Amino acid sequence: MRNRLWLILSAGYFALLVLLLVAISTASQSVKGQINQDGTPATDPSIFLLLFMWLSGIVVFLVLTPRWIRWQPTEISVSSGISSLPAPPVGAPVVAPPPTTNASTQEAEAAQPSHATPNDSVPLIFVSHASDDADLAGRLCSALESEGLRTWIASRDVSIGANYAAEIVRAVNSAQFLLVLLSPKGIESPHVRREVSIAIDRGVPVLPVSTDPTGEFMADLPVDWTYWLSLAQVFRMTDESTTAAEIARRIS
Repeated sequence: MRNRLWLILSAGYFALLVLLLVAISTASQSVKGQINQDGTPATDPSIFLLLFMWLSGIVVFLVLTPRWIRWQPTEISVSSGISSLPAPPVGAPVVAPPPTTNASTQEAEAAQPSHATPNDSVPLIFVSHASDDADLAGRLCSALESEGLRTWIASRDVSIGANYAAEIVRAVNSAQFLLVLLSPKGIESPHVRREVSIAIDRGVPVLPVSTDPTGEFMADLPVDWTYWLSLAQVFRMTDESTTAAEIARRIS
């Protein structure tokens, strides 16, 4: 649009210039051949105006020519592009955009307690164990549920494709107790360490269960485990049913 305006103005200027030149040329014919009083030929004053017009025309040409040949891309506003989209037909269902999530939203959701069953009056026990103790942990969960308690164990309760870390944090926040199987592998497991640390940070009581009735390996616990278990009473595993019954009596 701007280039077109410059082109119109320039064309009008040169058209006016041509008209003025024709008028000056016609006027100069009237003084041609006249002689001054001192006998010299009369000088046509329009010659100076003509020279001025030519010079100004050259200047204007040099200034405007770059504007004619310069290409300027057309600006497209976002609003005009949106408004030009066709409107949906009347009665068509409106599809809402999918909700966006970020890391902070996932952390906030993980911090919110989730309830595994509607019966919230029954304590929920998060069972933390090493992968080598999975069978024993599963049998202990069944024994605790036989005592009327609710249990949460990752191998059973984390859905396929779910965010494993977020589910762990959510389950620990929802639990009233965290039961940890103390075995040589369990004490060395970084996953078990993180789960116990999260529980202590959240104020969830820890129920340590030693898988070795003799408790010999408990004599040389790492410093962090000694700190975590300093105020907890360790249950000695005899069999799953007896241990589950003792835990149920303790927390009821």
